Amino acid sequence: TNSSKEMMSFSDFPFPKDTPPYLPYHRVFTYLQDYAEHFDLKRHIRFGTQVSLVQKTDDFEQSGRWEVRTVQTGRDDVGETEIFDAVMVCNGVFARPYVPDVPGMSDFAGVTMHSQQYRTNEQFTGKKVVVVGAGTSAGDAAAEIAQV
Repeated sequence: TNSSKEMMSFSDFPFPKDTPPYLPYHRVFTYLQDYAEHFDLKRHIRFGTQVSLVQKTDDFEQSGRWEVRTVQTGRDDVGETEIFDAVMVCNGVFARPYVPDVPGMSDFAGVTMHSQQYRTNEQFTGKKVVVVGAGTSAGDAAAEIAQV
């Protein structure tokens, strides 16, 4: 992750005191799952759902409400439209990966990926891998890939 536990923890659900300052993604994932379970939030989350449209309602000037259309991932025929009093777009500062233009990279025949695409080290078993990056995500990926 790119932020410390102090910056990313919720004030009403701090990380345990013995947690290291920077966490690998799987620890952050577990933390978020634990938070959702602790506060019974999963019943409010629609997994596998994409937002296809957000627009002001016809009576927005009077109501301030928004129309939100969603579809189930992979099923364009299963959609729903709902009206909300407020909409927040929270995609984070790292929603779009930055990959610098490196001369010769397009000629490389191997796998290239941004850490945002990385999920497990399995595909790198028995391979020579170079991880380029100075952030904690690069360190997390390098440490995991080194194990296989």
